[in-house]
This record gives sequence, C-alpha cells and structure tokens, in this order.
Amino acid sequence: MENKRLLIVIIALALILSPAYAVNFETDQFLIKNLIKTGETSTISVRITNTDVNAGEFALSLVGGGGLIDVTEQKFSLDSGETNSVDLRFRSAIPGKSAFSPGIYTGKLNIVSDDKRAVIPIIIELESYNVLFDSNLYVDPQYKELSPRSNLIVDVRVFNLKSRETEQVELKYTIKDMSDKIILTEVETASVDSTTSLTKSFNLPGGLIAGTYVLGVETKSSNSVGISTYIFEVTGIFGAINSIESLLQKYFFSIAIGIAVLILLLTAYGLRHTNIGLNVKHEKARLVQKQKILTELREHLGSSSISKKEKNKLVGEINYAENALLNDFNTLNKYKDELDEEKNLKDKFDNLKRIHQTSKVGKSSKQDEEKHLKDLGKLKDGQIRDFKEKEHTLIALEHRLKAMKNNQKANLESTIRRHKHNKDRHSRAIVQDAQKKLRQINHYYDGKEADRKALLNHLRKKHSVILRHVNVEKSKVRKSWWQSYLESRKEAQAKALALAKERARHKEHLKKTQQKANAKKNKKSFWSNLFKKKHTDRHKVGKKHIKHNKIRKNKLLHRIVKHKLKHKRNKHKHHRKK
Repeated sequence: MENKRLLIVIIALALILSPAYAVNFETDQFLIKNLIKTGETSTISVRITNTDVNAGEFALSLVGGGGLIDVTEQKFSLDSGETNSVDLRFRSAIPGKSAFSPGIYTGKLNIVSDDKRAVIPIIIELESYNVLFDSNLYVDPQYKELSPRSNLIVDVRVFNLKSRETEQVELKYTIKDMSDKIILTEVETASVDSTTSLTKSFNLPGGLIAGTYVLGVETKSSNSVGISTYIFEVTGIFGAINSIESLLQKYFFSIAIGIAVLILLLTAYGLRHTNIGLNVKHEKARLVQKQKILTELREHLGSSSISKKEKNKLVGEINYAENALLNDFNTLNKYKDELDEEKNLKDKFDNLKRIHQTSKVGKSSKQDEEKHLKDLGKLKDGQIRDFKEKEHTLIALEHRLKAMKNNQKANLESTIRRHKHNKDRHSRAIVQDAQKKLRQINHYYDGKEADRKALLNHLRKKHSVILRHVNVEKSKVRKSWWQSYLESRKEAQAKALALAKERARHKEHLKKTQQKANAKKNKKSFWSNLFKKKHTDRHKVGKKHIKHNKIRKNKLLHRIVKHKLKHKRNKHKHHRKK
C-alpha cells in the first residue's frame, strides 16, 4: 500500500514539474547563402509556420554573422496553421562607421519554441565591387562528411577575368564554424594566366565538435577580392558527445525527472522483493514457534484435571488458533510460490534470449536469402534512379550553360558588329571591352563545362562501382542458395539409392527362400523311400499278400499325404508371417 502511495506521489510530481507543451513548426529555409558586394545591401525572408494544433510563442536569436545581419522581429506568437515572415537584412557597412572588409562571414539563426529548436546556418560572401580574379572549388563527395584529424582535399581553379597575361594572385584559405570562429587559415601566392588549377589538402584539427563548417577561398589582387565557399560536415566521437550535450540541454528537465522516477520505481520494487523474502523467513519461524506452543497446550489439556466445559472451550480456542496458523502457512507458501515463479520466468526468459541469440548465428534460410536479394534489388533500383536524376540535372545544366553562353556571346557580337565600322575613340573602346568580355565569357564557361564533365564522370564511375558491388552481393547470395540446393539434392539422391539397395536385397532374399521351398518340394521324403522298399519286398513274397499290402499301402499313403499337407500349410503360414 505504501509503495502505491509513493508511486502516485512520484507521478503527480512528474506531471506538475514537467515542462510546457512543445509546439511543432516548420521553416522554408534550411541554409542561407548570400553573395553581396561592397556598398550593397540585400534582404532574405524566412517563413515560419506553426504546424501544431496549439498556439505557441517563438523567439529568434542570431549567433555570429560579424555584424552584417539584422533581424527585423525577434519575438512573436503564432496560432495553429499561422505563418509569419521574418526579414534578414544583410549590409556591407554600418551607417556612420567604416565598411566591412571583404571576406567570408558565417552565423546561424536559432528559432526556439519552448523546448523545440530549429537552427538555420548562414553564409555571407562579401566581395569587392569589381572582381578581376575569381575561383571555383571542386571537392569529391566522399569529403562531404569528415571526422576530426582527417584530411580535406580540394581542387581549386582560379580564373583571370582581366586579361590573358600572367599575374601574381594571393589565395587565402579559411575554415570557419557557424559561429564565425576561425578554425584554420592558410595563405599562398599563385601565378595565373587565364586559368590555373591547384590541389590543396587541409588537415582538420582534433577536438572539432559535430556540426557544419565552411571552407572559403579569397582570391586577392590589388583592390579585387573574389570569394568561393564549400560546406562540409564534421562527425565522429566528439560529434556524438556534442549531440548528446545538445539533447541534454534541450530536454534536461524531462530527462532528469524520468531518470529519478525510474530509479525510485526500481528501488521500491527491489525493496518489496527483499522485504517479502525476509518476512517469509521471520513469519515461518514465528508460526513454527506458535505451533509448538499449541501442541504443548493440547498435551497439557489431556493430562490436567479441569472441568469438561473449560476443556471444550480451550480445545475450541486451540483449534481456531491452529486454523489461523494453517492459513498463515498457506499465505507464506503462496508468497514463496510467487517468488519461485518469478525466478522461473526470469530463467525461461534468459534461456529464450540465449536460444534467440544462438539461432541468429545459424545458417540463413531460403526466405532470408530471398529477402536479401529483394533488398539488393531495391538498392540497385534506387541507385539507378538517383543516378538518372543527377545525370538529367547535369545535362540540363549543360543546356542552361550553353544557352547563357550563346545569349551573352550574341549580345557582345552584336555590339562588336554595331561599333566595328565606327572609327571614333569611344566606339573602339566599346569594341575592345566587348572582345575582352567575350574572352572572359569563353574562359568562364569553359571552366564550368570542364567542372560539369568532371562531376559527371565521377558520378558515372561511382555509379558503376555501386552497381558492381550490388551484382557481386547478388551472385554471392545466389551461389550460397544454389550450393544449399545441390547439397539437399545430393542427400535426396543418397536416400533414394539406399532405398533401392534395400529393395534389391529384399527381393534376393525372397528369391532364395522360394528356391529352397521348391527344392524341398521336389526332394523325396524318408517315408516314401521306406514305403517303396517295403512294397518291393512284399511283392516278392507272392500274390497272397497283394490285397493286404494294397490296403496297407492305401492307408499309409493317406496318412503320408495328410501329413505332407499339414506340414506344407504350416510352412506357408510361417512364411507369410515373416
């Protein structure tokens, strides 16, 4: 009873102290990446929708960003199904203060409703107004997720948008987290004519927590700064620790109350069982002592000289006490049986668990192999579908790049044709500028096309490797199933051969038995030989005894035939029984 009251109190406390109901919501942005130039501003809207049945309060906070971002609204409430749009304003300078220097800035927008949280990463690429050199990053998809102390290998292609002449360019590599904290920085100088390709390897430091990181390349030449970025994830044991830490920060109160309730329940359950065991021992000893006292009283009643009425009264009380003792003994046995039953159930559960674990290790059946083949088929279909989608996307990108290139080339060529025959200074400058831009466009789109082809080749290579792996797995499964089928077929053939040998042996035995029977049938018996000898002797004596011998012969023949028939009948019966 006390345990039940304790349980009710614990549940009531958990319900009272548990946090408020968390509201579910959705956002239309998962990542914000914005490119702005010095002297410019831009605005990006984030739509937040309450997808829960209850109304909720929402709070927005910004981490990092380097001061380039303003949030228009930081606290608001939404009813069920309602949507609110919050503007993020990006600026390259603060009025009345100096402008921000070109570079890479990162941050994240936290959206919180009670203990529900959404985080939107933000990347800002602040370039100079005039970009003379730009870069493009190509990273193998295997480096999309990395662990601490691993290497990130990047192919960097630098474009000269100014001219074909070779110039010195400063390349600054930076790795940042989403709080605008610098993790790694490297600077080098490269000579660039029209295009230059470089391969860089970055060794990530140990102790990185899980999350999103940004690799940025700043291409600097005099007052020109061009920027390109690449996003990757860091995982590993530190990432797992960080995930657990964030989970504890989110649901610390609920987890703490749940653990406390679980500990109290387990403690109460253990105390109950230990108390039952101790109480059974003490109660049994006490009842045995009472039973001894009652037997002594009964013996004393038999030997003492008291009145019959008092004796009957005492006997009734002793019987009542003995019945009570018997009930107590039954109760104790019941408790003991419950404890034994729980122990047996636990043992059975352990045995079943052990059997289940051992059965898992055994040879897979045909159904498991068929299921595995189906799963491999689904994996293959999914890979083919994914490859086709990516291939169509790259083909569409090729057509789009060609269309953009042709459109820009057509505009520039029309400008060149329009001003080509004019010999004034202004027309010549326009023609030279258009020709220069035409060369830059050719270089730029050639680089994009090369990147697209490299990505497509890598995608096809990876697709062929995956399909080859799936086919190898399928052949392994089919081979194992075929081997098991051949083994079962060999066993069946061996059984059929053994059965055929047994039948042939039985047939041979029957044949030998029949031959023995025929031999015994054809063989003359001792009685027939004896009769023949006597008959010849008597025939020599004379004709007197012929009649008498005939009578004796008939009787003897009758007896012999009867004996033979009986012997033959018994023999057939015995053979049939066999």
